[in-house]
Amino acid sequence: MADPMAGSTRLIGEVLGLPFAPQLAVFVALLETFGGLAVAAGLATRRFAPMLARSSSSA
Repeated sequence: MADPMAGSTRLIGEVLGLPFAPQLAVFVALLETFGGLAVAAGLATRRFAPMLARSSSSA
């Protein structure tokens, strides 16, 4: 099975040209997972919604 983070890491590092691609890929994955759950549950909506919108729009 292929590495699920490889596509995100390649996008961040090679296409977008941002430094620290593996760390940013993990951060975005965690943000989308826990932030999405928090927004769905109605917890910390004002904190997570702008971060989710920003991370989702860049992909």
